[in-house]
Amino acid sequence: MVSILSVWYYQLLILAVIWILVSLVKKKVPKILPQKLLPIDIVIFFMFVGAHFLTLNKSGNSIVPYILLGMAVWGIFMTLVHGFVKGELIYSAFFLRYWRFVDLAIIIIYCGLIIFKITGQIY
Repeated sequence: MVSILSVWYYQLLILAVIWILVSLVKKKVPKILPQKLLPIDIVIFFMFVGAHFLTLNKSGNSIVPYILLGMAVWGIFMTLVHGFVKGELIYSAFFLRYWRFVDLAIIIIYCGLIIFKITGQIY
């Protein structure tokens, strides 16, 4: 039996619905969500789950551990660079910059996986 999350067009539909809901909540009740929080910051978690289901094969392997490893290595690298170059580490600026990079990386990975799934290179 195929899960609804393993079908790419259902994933895109779910992402669009979540994006619209977050945008409406942010517009109608702006005090609930922080000002700097973008809809992509919330949708990225669902893209991460979608990437897991798109790359899950019959042997149970997924791309998720490699993405997490890359995020950890990038966080350590950014911490060292900020510490040595700037001499200080401001948490809010660091975390925002780190999270925006993670957003960009997961968007690129997810879009690539969707393209591979559509063209039939991922089964």
